[in-house]
Amino acid sequence: MKEQLWQHKEIKIRGVSLAGVYSCYQLPDFNFSIDVGQGFDWILNDHLFFITHGHMDHAAGIPYIISQKNMRHHPKPQFYMPGSLIQPLRQIISLWSQIEQHAYEYDFFAFEDFPSIYLNNSFRIKPFKTVHRIDSYGLSLLKKTKSLLPEFQEKPGATLAELKKKGIQIEKEVEKILIAFSGDSQIEFLDQNPELYDSQILFMESTFLDNKKSLEDTRKWGHTHLFEILERLPRINSEKILLKHLSSRYSLSRAQQILDEFVDPKNRTRFEVFPGR
Repeated sequence: MKEQLWQHKEIKIRGVSLAGVYSCYQLPDFNFSIDVGQGFDWILNDHLFFITHGHMDHAAGIPYIISQKNMRHHPKPQFYMPGSLIQPLRQIISLWSQIEQHAYEYDFFAFEDFPSIYLNNSFRIKPFKTVHRIDSYGLSLLKKTKSLLPEFQEKPGATLAELKKKGIQIEKEVEKILIAFSGDSQIEFLDQNPELYDSQILFMESTFLDNKKSLEDTRKWGHTHLFEILERLPRINSEKILLKHLSSRYSLSRAQQILDEFVDPKNRTRFEVFPGR
């Protein structure tokens, strides 16, 4: 296992992804991670952690991260997660506190209580419910910018500067989804949150890719099949469709071959497989 860095334009994602084994994704320029796998040293300098759901390949490392950050005298780590996960995890942390004979400092917050989590004045995280076997969430990273109002878009810069001096509003605030992150989910998370179709990067699970696993079996375990993504491809406006949480039956090279086979040439360059395995 080795974490890898993937980048598209200004967005960087470091992580590892293998269905049922580990899932952990860090956005190093934002100092937060989504899911923590078994706990990894390369995310220990983060302060914010978003846990999509409680399956162990995504969340087992929470006690380790809390212990390490307390030992290193880091600021108190903050974890956002489905509300149903908080009490069981507090019990687990309490047991580890007894074992290590140390009182940990940490914060757990329920996604249900935070429709938005602001990183700064320009960026926020928006949680959304997904469809899995247990309580689960996905996340959107949104960026707020300013755009000229339509009536001023053809004006020269000097004119715009003069209008601003006069206190005339020439801009409006706009917000775009940089990344939509599915967590583990059936495909319906897209239909229930149609704004995600317009995200710049659609970072979503595709546990199975070919005819060797049926859609019925895929859905029974709360996952998404590549064929379901392809059915919705005409609606997906994302620049990149980044696939994660692939089954261990697919090597990275085999996954690329399958994409070459099933994705039409016009859209093939939009599809990428997250490289960390």
